Amino acid sequence: MQNLGVGISIQTIFNDKGIKLAQSSFSSLKSVTSSTFKSTITPKTNITPLNTIKTTLDSIKAKIKGLNSEEVRIKAKANMDSFKSSIMEKVALGAGIVMPIKAAINFESAMADVNKVVGFDTKKELQSFGVEIRELSKTIPLVPTELAKITASGGALGVAKEKLMDFTTLVAKMSTAFDMDAEQAGDTMAKIMNVYGLGLKEMEGLGDAMNHISDNSAAKAKDIAEVLGRIGGTANVMGLSAQNAAALGSAFLAMGKAPEVAGTAINSFFTKLLAPEEQTAGFKKALEQIGLSAEELKDSIQKNPQKGIEDFLQTLTKVEKADQMGILSNLFGANFGDDMALLVKGIDNYKKAVNLANTKDNIGSLQREFEARSATTENALILLKSSLINVGISIGNVVLPALNSIINIIRPITDGISRFAEEFPTITKVVVGSVVGIGSLLIIVPTFMFALSAMTLG
Repeated sequence: MQNLGVGISIQTIFNDKGIKLAQSSFSSLKSVTSSTFKSTITPKTNITPLNTIKTTLDSIKAKIKGLNSEEVRIKAKANMDSFKSSIMEKVALGAGIVMPIKAAINFESAMADVNKVVGFDTKKELQSFGVEIRELSKTIPLVPTELAKITASGGALGVAKEKLMDFTTLVAKMSTAFDMDAEQAGDTMAKIMNVYGLGLKEMEGLGDAMNHISDNSAAKAKDIAEVLGRIGGTANVMGLSAQNAAALGSAFLAMGKAPEVAGTAINSFFTKLLAPEEQTAGFKKALEQIGLSAEELKDSIQKNPQKGIEDFLQTLTKVEKADQMGILSNLFGANFGDDMALLVKGIDNYKKAVNLANTKDNIGSLQREFEARSATTENALILLKSSLINVGISIGNVVLPALNSIINIIRPITDGISRFAEEFPTITKVVVGSVVGIGSLLIIVPTFMFALSAMTLG
């Protein structure tokens, strides 16, 4: 008698191909059995066992045929939908529990960074400040953790505790208006305030100037802010105002220079102007070629830095084109001669930027830009996200104390398990293998049982 194997995979139970395959297999089995029956039976043969086999096969075949019915198909689909729904409900429940806790933990960590650099007197004071930050996230399109990063930047660079919320609000508006990363905005603006000795009101005025220049030139406000941070030290020593330094930075940026290149070129430029008498013989000779002495240049810069810079650049525009590059290279070196050549050529754009930085027309420019950007759908969605996060933080704050208590209980147990694993690696290997196997069964068995139930429908 030939061997016959009949295999039906679980995944094919619910399609026509699988059902037809099963029917074909059982028909073949029935045929073989019938043939064997006829070829081996004798008058004295006991046929009861063979009749039993035949009856069983007919029963199985009838059940497989029943799988073709629409009713069975509907029941199978309903069971599958219920199975999927059960899994999704558990996933949703887990997410619903984890998300608020995660939001609370993230904000708690952000506020810990704030407290580290600010040093609040009490836990209650820290919590009150956290509430203010969360309230601010309802009107400014930055999530609470981003606002906390701005606050931490201000605290780290010495902004007084009582001014931190005003600092956070102002820088958050700049971050939105200038399209800057929150943490980068906090670090950059705090540094500018420190280097130039600006208060919040002056910083807001500088924000107006940067935004107004950006609106009327090829330079972006966030790049102007980065250049200001890079040149602040030398500009401050020279006595140049932050607005005029921003104008010079924008002139380089408008010529296509990257912020880091613009910053390096300007610092080199300022260094030469601050101490012309200490420069090389080639530098002093180049000054003589344009009709200036080191003493005259230094005196001009000291009396009025902005006018001294403009007069110096204007003098360079009068140099013959054939000689200009050589003189600029001798004055500022081969690395920056071409950069200065562009500035000299674009002196009118530079003067325009100076006017934009100092005109009263720029007052309120920052606020207007902030409001315009806040009104976009993208930022409206961020405000919605902040609202959802705030709900999560409120719920999570209730859970965190209990969670910490549970962690304190579990931690000694996990430490014990860790020590056991190190001392008895062989036993640990066996236990872990068993757990993995059981975990696999917990996934496989329900799936198998579901498929088995589908086989018995009807």
